[in-house]
Amino acid sequence: MTDIVDKTPKLYKAMGANYVGPPVRTWTFLSGAKIRLAYISTDKDIWEYLGPRYSFIGFDESTFHSEYQIRNMLGRLSSTDKTLRPLKHLVVSIDFVKRDSRRAAFLSDCPDFVIVDEAHTATEPGGVGSREQQQRHQLVHEVAKDRSRHILLLTATPHSGIEGSFRSLLGLLSDRFENIDMQQLSEQQRRILARHFVQRTRGDVLAAWPGEVRFPKRDPIEDTYKLTGEHQKLFADVLDRLRRRQR
Repeated sequence: MTDIVDKTPKLYKAMGANYVGPPVRTWTFLSGAKIRLAYISTDKDIWEYLGPRYSFIGFDESTFHSEYQIRNMLGRLSSTDKTLRPLKHLVVSIDFVKRDSRRAAFLSDCPDFVIVDEAHTATEPGGVGSREQQQRHQLVHEVAKDRSRHILLLTATPHSGIEGSFRSLLGLLSDRFENIDMQQLSEQQRRILARHFVQRTRGDVLAAWPGEVRFPKRDPIEDTYKLTGEHQKLFADVLDRLRRRQR
């Protein structure tokens, strides 16, 4: 918790909030709203928070907390505005919930809207992928099976060059994409796919937010240098070996 306490001044001071340190550890804003920084180490600690209702509850490293602790605290989540419905958001490592011992529990209470970051790590690996990747794909596939659930797959590298892996990603969005031939798409297939697949290049981002987004510029430069001594011998040995293998 120390790390969080140290970072909050950079954010909350700019908002005009005042901080009272231990044992309260509370930020008070101009509106009267308060954010309290606290901890739960054991199940008994939740009794420290009996009584008041909370409009926001955030867990850092939620996987370190028991289901009992989280469910008990979320039961105290409410709002001072009757028109607002409390929403629960969970940010969790896919490598944590993909395990056999945790997958069923996650799927049984899976949210209606799921965002998968770095979705290319959850493609169908076929015969060359690792067990970890296979487990990721199985988990996301189970999440996507419920077509009433919304799922957003985020990746900067959706296509690794393996057509089947790319189709396995698209198949999570719709069954019709699992066997689609990307090299021979009809115009109707392109239109259907465009409803589900959004691609933005660097040029698109720069055009949409001019001056707000900066990408590093690459300045390719070629130069020559002379190998000497052991470096030259190693290069010659490797080159000779490769030439003999080509014969």
